[in-house]
Amino acid sequence: MPDLENLKTLFPIFRDAEIGCQPGWYDLLVDLGLDLSIYAERHNLTPTISLVRSKFGELRVWIRCPDATDRQWEAIQDIEAQHYAISKTVCEQCGRKGRRVTVDGAIFTLCKACHHLKRCNP
Repeated sequence: MPDLENLKTLFPIFRDAEIGCQPGWYDLLVDLGLDLSIYAERHNLTPTISLVRSKFGELRVWIRCPDATDRQWEAIQDIEAQHYAISKTVCEQCGRKGRRVTVDGAIFTLCKACHHLKRCNP
């Protein structure tokens, strides 16, 4: 499984981030880091991510960018929203196609195999 801490090395935007999600979203976070880094470079911005986590089976990312204009901030939020939407279809555990499920009252996005394992070994 990929090490989520590698994101901090790959993308300075994640350098100070607390990453609290499962490794299945690694590729999704790489894509987010790449998209935000490209946008930031094009517009000479310095966004930072302070927190990444799963909440109700969805990716939640806390981004700051004090040097962004309102229009630029909206573009950054749009980039984050695209990845948020994708997270609802990617298994948090393994990265395969998944869907939101409830296990013991908690909501996750899981593939069938990981859902079965979670039910058997919560």
